[in-house]
Amino acid sequence: MKKLLSPTIIAALAIAPTFADNEPTLIPTPASCNNNVLNTTSGSASLEAIYTPNTITTHWYTGYGENTAAANATTCTYDGTINFPQTNPSRPGYAFTGWKLRTPVSPLLSLDTSIEPSSGAIIEFDGASGPDSQTVASYGLTNPGTLAMTFSYGDIYVEASCNSTSVSGGDLIAATNNIHNQNLTDEERDEQIMQLISNFDFVTRPSNTFTRGLNGDVCWCRVYGYKPTNGTMQSTASAQWVMMGDFGSGNCNRNCTSTCSELTILTTTRAVLYGQIN
Repeated sequence: MKKLLSPTIIAALAIAPTFADNEPTLIPTPASCNNNVLNTTSGSASLEAIYTPNTITTHWYTGYGENTAAANATTCTYDGTINFPQTNPSRPGYAFTGWKLRTPVSPLLSLDTSIEPSSGAIIEFDGASGPDSQTVASYGLTNPGTLAMTFSYGDIYVEASCNSTSVSGGDLIAATNNIHNQNLTDEERDEQIMQLISNFDFVTRPSNTFTRGLNGDVCWCRVYGYKPTNGTMQSTASAQWVMMGDFGSGNCNRNCTSTCSELTILTTTRAVLYGQIN
């Protein structure tokens, strides 16, 4: 014989309250080691990490025309739903069938080159470093011919190469020296140099063309690492070398790396270093 629950018991189950774990209490930063925070005055206290999902920016490309955007960037929440563009791209003679993940060769390709750096450190080939030993150490710089700069998205690491490879038409140092040698006011000179840099046809070479080192007078620069904010160092092995020019005998060792820092500082040239402009 089947036993049925009485209506009274069913109603009691329906209205019985449900109990959930207590909401986590965030510990302030900085926090005091006291009873108000840890709920204990002695012994041990167990603490548990609390996580919130990251917001990921998604960029959409048409699939023809190397960097032609199909739509404005969208965002999605990790473990959530991807927000697709409202309108699918079109191409004459083709039917759109869907999206696929496009993995960039370098993480530098998606960085915003308009963002200015906030701090940095450098070690020249001749051993000169700055702004101080503590800052240099905080970036983990140990090798001559390296520098690092902090942006809102993370740290960019740049290396220099003084070698004998010079390409005609790519000597930015000689071009700026010509402007310095003219009888101009400081304002006129700076304006002409910025105009020159904005329109300069930089010479680049693949990442495996040179190695960091001091073997000549021609200065080249490249990004060798990227450390996202609160992330770990990422290799940028494919980042291209960018030619700065010929410093002349004995000058590359004390000027090349700082010149690479100027290339990194300038908004108009960061895109070249990042490989966003070839």
